This record gives sequence, C-alpha cells and structure tokens, in this order.
Amino acid sequence: MRRIYMLSPTTREDLISWFEARGRVYPWRQESDPYHVLIAESLLRKTRARDVVDIYTILISNYPTINDLARANVQELEAVIARLGLPSRAQFLCEAARKIVNDFAGIVPSDYESLIRLPGVGRYTASAILCLGYGKRVAMVDEGVGRVLRRLNNLPKQRPAYGDKKLWVLAESLLPKEPDEVKKHNLALIDLAVLICRPKAPECYKCPLKEECQYARTSHVH
Repeated sequence: MRRIYMLSPTTREDLISWFEARGRVYPWRQESDPYHVLIAESLLRKTRARDVVDIYTILISNYPTINDLARANVQELEAVIARLGLPSRAQFLCEAARKIVNDFAGIVPSDYESLIRLPGVGRYTASAILCLGYGKRVAMVDEGVGRVLRRLNNLPKQRPAYGDKKLWVLAESLLPKEPDEVKKHNLALIDLAVLICRPKAPECYKCPLKEECQYARTSHVH
C-alpha cells in the first residue's frame, strides 16, 4: 500500500481550518515567549493540558522572568506544582533557568543543540520551544502525534515517538512551507490526537485527514 509522505494542498487546508474552528485554547498558545513555552512544556509532560492551566498561570505570575525563576526556592516551586505530580519538574525548571542565566545571558537558546543540554529538556520540548517560541520550521512529535502519523501512513509502532527517527523525518516532510502555518500545523496534529485520533474508538469520520489516511480507508470511513 502506498505511503503518503506529503499532504495535498486541500487536505492541508482542511487540517488548518479544522484547528482554527475546533482547536483547544490555552494561555501558552496565545503568545510566543520562549520562556513561557519552556514552563508550559515542562508542566505538560505526562500531564493533561487542562490540569496545567492554573499552575502555569501561577508560575508566570510568581516568576515573570527567567531571572526570577533562576532565583526561585526549589521547595517553594515544588509546592506550587505538587498537584501535578512529577516533583522533579521543579528541580529541572530551576536548574534550566540557572543555566540559561549563567550560560546564555538570560536568553532561552534558539538552537536545538543548546536546548537539549538544558536540564529536563529533551527532543520534543526543544522542538516546541523552537517552533512555538521562535517560529522555526520544526516538527513536534509527541506520542499522540506519533499515533496520527502512523495511522496516516499505516506504519507499525516500533518504538516510542521521541526516539523514532523515521517518524520525525516523516513529520518534518509534512510541515507546511509557509512559516506562519507551521505552528498551526503542529498544534493541529496535537489536538487531532486528543480530540479525534484517540488510541481507542477514533472518530475517523470527523477527521480532516481522512481522505488521505490509510487507517481511515481500511476502517471504511465515509
């Protein structure tokens, strides 16, 4: 069966239109401050987005700049984010902020190699900062997006998305050429995975990618 490595212009437009009409709205999506993206993505790790909103708002209020976060007391930060679990996030956030202040003059790095050297920052978070914070043409592949891409191209799951090099290459090949559309494209795939292309009982008939999706075709979606 033929694998689709490019979306047709019509399907790409359908995806963006779907996102503009149905995409989820969160405070960190309404801005493009790399520091705010770093905080949001650190909180979102293994956590539902709706559970992060209040904590994110508190952190941005309590630590409005990277310098404020670098001076933060780790125990106080842990207390703020305790209900999200994963207390190590507080330590990683403080350490990352201190490294940014000490090594990068208080400016969140804008290159991948520097970002992944920050404590607690992996490939996905680095990519999110580059795309959402700096407007760069970079793919963002979490487990949900990985599921969408595998179904789209009828690919087997061989390893987690963050370590699947072929999946990242595929994601990069699907990015729009227009810089202004890349952020919407990435966020659309993330929301598609949550709202429609769920692990169980996906609602393929609602999906803007259904005309080109191998999974939808074999599921006899109309």
